[in-house]
Amino acid sequence: MGISQKDIAAELNLSTATVCRSLQGHPDINPETRKRVISLASERGYRPCKASHQRNSAGNDLGTIGV
Repeated sequence: MGISQKDIAAELNLSTATVCRSLQGHPDINPETRKRVISLASERGYRPCKASHQRNSAGNDLGTIGV
């Protein structure tokens, strides 16, 4: 199994939310933080889980809802 966002967050002492937003190119993330996240993700061969962030054609997160 590869590296996860949680692993990246722990190694860089960041929250998983910051890692997630960094990988998505969110504008509120400091460019230096984004660079550190992307660099580590690249070094470690991070691959996003396609099922975890499915979006519809309008770009809305479809997420998963359990009942």
